Amino acid sequence: MASSLICSETQSRVSSVLNRDVKQYGKKFMFDCNEETCWNSDQVKIHFSVLVLISFRLPVQIQIFF
Repeated sequence: MASSLICSETQSRVSSVLNRDVKQYGKKFMFDCNEETCWNSDQVKIHFSVLVLISFRLPVQIQIFF
């Protein structure tokens, strides 16, 4: 049975936030399960997102949508 490794204790960092407007486009919106919100970044050549997963399970599949 598939389940998410993302939980309330998951820590994250992102390369940038659009116009530094974290209230509308911050990293907290990447995993809020709301289609009306999203993380959005400035136009730069390289983007990154770092996740510190708390779960001790081995991921079998990782899905990333942009």
